[in-house]
Amino acid sequence: MSKKNLPNYRLHKATKQAFVVLLCHDGVRRSRYLGRHGTPESRKEYDHLIAIYTANGRNRRKKFPKKSPGAQYSIGSYAGAIETACKKAGVERWTPNQLRHLSLSLSRSKSGLDAAQALAGHKNACTTEIYAKVAITTAIRAAKELSKEIERAVDKSL
Repeated sequence: MSKKNLPNYRLHKATKQAFVVLLCHDGVRRSRYLGRHGTPESRKEYDHLIAIYTANGRNRRKKFPKKSPGAQYSIGSYAGAIETACKKAGVERWTPNQLRHLSLSLSRSKSGLDAAQALAGHKNACTTEIYAKVAITTAIRAAKELSKEIERAVDKSL
């Protein structure tokens, strides 16, 4: 293994410790502290770890092993899969949370805030209002209904 492919002997500024970051067999990067930076002991510990690292065929330039697929998506992997698919398809990026906003906004416009709150499982209607925006068409319809009520009230009073 060439010298340029080896993990670097580094200084942790806050503690003045020497450390090295190694790519472990499970694909996780782990920092190993070696002692006071610049001392013969820390250099010796670095050389020892690198000897073991290279003997085991580790190389930080290797790609991480692919994870085997799980039984279901996690929240993060679901969002990541959507982002990757959007990039491949050349469409605008979107997130799963936008579906929540859309469904609650539609529910609120069709059935009201209480229905959207029940659908979302929120205890407080204020939380639902964050997700379920009032559609402009709903505001226009409410303004027209209010205008008609005002006209009727004025007509009755005359």
